[in-house]
Amino acid sequence: MKKAGVNVGRYNMLKLRHITDQADWILAKAWGIEDAFEAAGNLRDRMVFGNKE
Repeated sequence: MKKAGVNVGRYNMLKLRHITDQADWILAKAWGIEDAFEAAGNLRDRMVFGNKE
């Protein structure tokens, strides 16, 4: 789908999750919010996502 001449849409990021998780952890440490990161990760792991293979 194009909006304003740019392709936009839904992307399956499942195969990149290990990279995005690592980036999130690095930012959480830099911002001093490791506890919030851990809590969010625990919640996320219990959720069901529509982008499963």
